[in-house]
Amino acid sequence: MKIISIVENDPVNSMTGFTLTFYFAGCSHGCKGCFSKNTWNYDSGTDYTLETIKNMILNSRWKNVTFLGGDPLFEKNREEVLELIHFIKENTNKKIYLWTGFLKEDVEKWIDV
Repeated sequence: MKIISIVENDPVNSMTGFTLTFYFAGCSHGCKGCFSKNTWNYDSGTDYTLETIKNMILNSRWKNVTFLGGDPLFEKNREEVLELIHFIKENTNKKIYLWTGFLKEDVEKWIDV
């Protein structure tokens, strides 16, 4: 998976305090007025392994994890992001914030919201 940046003490992208935030590379929506067009290009991100991200999440002192971008559910990241969501739910008490351009009905096909 490719990530543009990681913010370890993000006070903005959660509703319940500081969060560990991952800005994923890649987006196919092209929303008008997007504030992060720099994340649309998948190739502009840095490769991270699933294990590296899992360890970051487990070792984070923050009670929240936020996935945004780009779009974390962009087809080239989707499978690994879904695995991360399941991992967080099964192994931590952290809240997950997922910012995506997909409709709720689409997301519900992939995860239990």
